[in-house]
Amino acid sequence: MAHEGRTESAGQEQTSQKGGPRRWQIRASVKIGAVALIIFIAIVVAAGFAGASQGNPGRVSLTPTTTQPSEDEKPRRPRDSFVQEPGYSTSSDGPGEPGVLLGAPSSVAPTSAGTSGGSSGSQAATGSPTPTVGEGVSATPAAFTPGPVPSLAANALAAVAQIESEFGVSIQLAGQDWGADEDDQIRNLESVQSALRALPASVLDEARTGPGGVLAFLSNDHGRTLDGWQPYGDRAANYYTNEDQGGAGRHAANQVVLQPGSSEHTVAHEVLHAYQLRDTAPGAFVSALLTPEMKSFMDATGWAQLAPDDVMLATGGNSWDGINNLFGYSGPALTYTNQFGGISELYAPNPLEAFAEAAALYYTHDSSWPLPSWVGIWGWLEANLN
Repeated sequence: MAHEGRTESAGQEQTSQKGGPRRWQIRASVKIGAVALIIFIAIVVAAGFAGASQGNPGRVSLTPTTTQPSEDEKPRRPRDSFVQEPGYSTSSDGPGEPGVLLGAPSSVAPTSAGTSGGSSGSQAATGSPTPTVGEGVSATPAAFTPGPVPSLAANALAAVAQIESEFGVSIQLAGQDWGADEDDQIRNLESVQSALRALPASVLDEARTGPGGVLAFLSNDHGRTLDGWQPYGDRAANYYTNEDQGGAGRHAANQVVLQPGSSEHTVAHEVLHAYQLRDTAPGAFVSALLTPEMKSFMDATGWAQLAPDDVMLATGGNSWDGINNLFGYSGPALTYTNQFGGISELYAPNPLEAFAEAAALYYTHDSSWPLPSWVGIWGWLEANLN
């Protein structure tokens, strides 16, 4: 349009210089220019509509859009898949979304041998992150200093002492949020106590102590470990980690990180991950899928490993989506009717998660409603964990 305007101005000046004012010619020129301008605008508008209807990349690039958070950026919520409203169908991104499994460093990771948990169990640092089972690790968040948290009421402190004495675990208090008031605190601590009471003694014996020390329970809305590490960013998360990192560097750990309000089922699920990784080196998540115990579970429940161990180990844990694809499932459907009459689906992207989720359901479910008819799973648990 600017170019066309300059052309019209030049034409008018030439006419005046040749023969004085010639208003009718000027008016005619103006009219012609106006018509040309209208036609040009019509063409531009029509072209714009055509481009929009065809998904014109140029037009899209100029249109502001709201970026939707990826699955890994969404806030984590408690895994209460089996405490849904009647008729609610649990999906991987709904309120029953499973919590994350394990912490993993965003700047330090084991080599393939370390991640795979080879015979030596050695670890070495590299520059790439170690993803978790079924989840991606976010970029290292900015330094975060937790704010004040509610003090534990006297009855809640008594409950902490009872849990620690009864089960030989550690309930962390410093910097942790176990609830806004006494009722919330008692309820959250009872979820831990109920889960530990429901699990077989054999599981607790293996999970509560190990290379990372005594099994510690944390509760905060920031996904923070004892060293302040946030493998999933500054957001609420439920996960187990056998490694931690902070000012003291990277080291073995034995921590269940919860968010306030997590259910008995969620707590049991994470403790079962502690059991699964009892003999693995820090961050050696892939090797936990290849133990004789896991192979026995897979054989009995319809899972198949689609690649040999060396191929699994060679992945180095760099893509858990890829690792999940190295397993197949041909057992019974994992959907069932929950205690409210709604439909739930077992979270099972790989055998490790299927094991923890099914066992948590088996040991913590309400006896007032029947378990789904997964005979192979229940039979294996009875024979191997009780």
